[in-house]
Amino acid sequence: MRLIIIAIVAGWALVALALAWRVRAHDVEARVSAAYFVLWPMAAVSLLLQAPVPGVIALPMTLGFLPWFLAGPHLWGRLRRGVPAAPATFIGLSHRVWGWGILLSMLLGLFF
Repeated sequence: MRLIIIAIVAGWALVALALAWRVRAHDVEARVSAAYFVLWPMAAVSLLLQAPVPGVIALPMTLGFLPWFLAGPHLWGRLRRGVPAAPATFIGLSHRVWGWGILLSMLLGLFF
């Protein structure tokens, strides 16, 4: 199982290099979106290899999949069609959504 996880992370690292090369000339928001798209799975895999992980860390990390899932289409639109970034957003989600989402996921992690 660990070899499969290592192979997935190695493949993701190759995608990361290609994506970093692709967004090097774009604005900061596109580069940060690409970094989130690449680094979140690596952080999730590193937590998967650690045991046990406290709920206050594991639950926000698990719920981080939802914005990560939205990062791909958002980043694709930014790179291909040149869609401008909306003000006060990160990967297409407003900063308020991020703040409340992180706070609520941490509270759920503490509760459970």
